[in-house]
Amino acid sequence: MLNPRNRNVARDLADCYQMHRSIMSMFPTMAEPTTSARNDMGVLFRVEQELRGNSIIFILQSKVEPNVDMLPSGYVNESSGSNSIAPVSIKNIDSFVNHINAGTTYRFRLRANPTWKTGTTSKEERLSGKQKSNGKRAALSREQDRIDWIVRKGLENGFELLSVAFTSPGRRGEDVKTIYNVRTTGLGEVLGRKPRDRKSVPGSSDETSSNNGNEHQQSKKPGKQLSFYSVVFEGYLRVVDKEKFRMGFENGIGPAKSFGFGLLSIAPVG
Repeated sequence: MLNPRNRNVARDLADCYQMHRSIMSMFPTMAEPTTSARNDMGVLFRVEQELRGNSIIFILQSKVEPNVDMLPSGYVNESSGSNSIAPVSIKNIDSFVNHINAGTTYRFRLRANPTWKTGTTSKEERLSGKQKSNGKRAALSREQDRIDWIVRKGLENGFELLSVAFTSPGRRGEDVKTIYNVRTTGLGEVLGRKPRDRKSVPGSSDETSSNNGNEHQQSKKPGKQLSFYSVVFEGYLRVVDKEKFRMGFENGIGPAKSFGFGLLSIAPVG
């Protein structure tokens, strides 16, 4: 539970890069500076938008236990304002993950950065002599595009969304439509500024250069402006491939995982 009155918390909520730095300060420094510490230690997190009492709900998942004492004084609320929620609660979820099996249904929540890439050169284009380009990410703002995105991510990560298919008469015969049991909520943009000197940033990786297409330079301040379109997905999923699902659960879903996206939270149904 974070303290919204703490100036460091306020700073981090306004700048996703500063939040990334604060999170990684709780973990040991990797011996190899080119290694992505966040990825190797499986660090994923999510800041919930609503207040719970006088605190902000913060969820973190990692392979290495974080040292909360490394956070600035007053960063974590000493009292959550609720008798049912402790300010800091650490759980080992290894047993839970090991019992995930194909066919199991879960209720899920995911804050993600659904995007698509534009301007990426194909293998054929590169072979023909065209200069290689990794393209840029563009945000998916239409609800149907968001749903199509999470359906694709499900195929990649061993799960399917629960759905209902129905048939209706159309001009060219019967029209079969699928309605997925999922709700998407757009939360707008998450902003930050990446310093020019990335070596000073704990846990930095090549992921810090990706965004939703709104990346730009500003002359008044050093560094690069970052912008990530934030969408919360909530609904029901079914595991179809337990190994792929466990991998996606541990590594996160979609881009911008360094900045509070990709943590898949699940709870058994029934």
